[in-house]
Amino acid sequence: MDPATRLATTFSTLQYTATMEDTGATFACSAAHTLGDQVSAPEIFPIYYPTEKLSLLVLSKGPVVEGANVTLKCHADGNPPPHRFNFHLKGKKVLVEDSNTYTLVAVTRDTAGEYKCSLVDNESMEAAQAIDVSCEELPQVITPFLSDLDLSISPTGTVLKEMGDTLVVTMQKNTSGDAKVSWTKDGKASKAPVFGRLSYADTGIYKCEVSTATLKRSHSFNLVVEGSPKITSLTKEREVKHKRLTCKAQGVPEPSFQWSVNGTDEKSTYTNGMASHSIQVVPSANLTVTCSVSNKLGEDARTINVSSLVERRHSKFPDSLTLTGCPRTPIISLNASSGQ
Repeated sequence: MDPATRLATTFSTLQYTATMEDTGATFACSAAHTLGDQVSAPEIFPIYYPTEKLSLLVLSKGPVVEGANVTLKCHADGNPPPHRFNFHLKGKKVLVEDSNTYTLVAVTRDTAGEYKCSLVDNESMEAAQAIDVSCEELPQVITPFLSDLDLSISPTGTVLKEMGDTLVVTMQKNTSGDAKVSWTKDGKASKAPVFGRLSYADTGIYKCEVSTATLKRSHSFNLVVEGSPKITSLTKEREVKHKRLTCKAQGVPEPSFQWSVNGTDEKSTYTNGMASHSIQVVPSANLTVTCSVSNKLGEDARTINVSSLVERRHSKFPDSLTLTGCPRTPIISLNASSGQ
């Protein structure tokens, strides 16, 4: 309990072992008090898990005929999904990076057979699919072989990072025709996110949308950049019968403020990682005041000198008055304390 404010702070920690089935689950905490209960805003935490199952898909409409292009797609159920696969093409192993598809160009009857894909770092995990090639001729009008529009991005969900960290964003799309790719940040159009060292300004909800004439797909992620608080300014301002001290700091999560003196009329704001806290003081003597800020990642402090508002009152006369004249002139001393 804080002896100055008589307020108590309570912490509670949940240790939870997440599973694949918890993907997309929301978490919240609640506090019960005799004066009322409060519930936090729900949060969705990213859950990462390794690939447990592979599947190989043959993306084509109808039977595969000679001369057609056939795309193989290796699907993994891990999060984040792998970005490197081996495609086993009838005894030939081909490494594919930053994609999960491989296209067989102008297939023939000799192309028919079993095809496989596997993880690069675990080749024992594989999937297989057989391809049959028909001798029919292709019609004059070639139709798309991809059955739909496919989009994946990494990362997804809520992503927590600290100031100065790096983040790589990848986007993969598969479509048979022309597709338009667009990105937004917090609902406003933006370029595809490319991050260097992360800063608070990078925080936001990023959404990627891919569309064709008939289909549309979109995925998003919420980036939260955290950092220990840093005091940006500590100022004082003389008002009518008091002084107002204002301490400003930048940090995420929202930092808490502590002053080395008691104050009144507290005012606080917090917007986009910038926090401000001010108090009124009536110093009766010259003071050195400290403002301290802290959150779960660190703390910072700064001091400021504040002069007294109480003016010293002087007596009408000085403590002593000494009059001197010419030589042999008597010296007259008048003391204010003598009452004369």
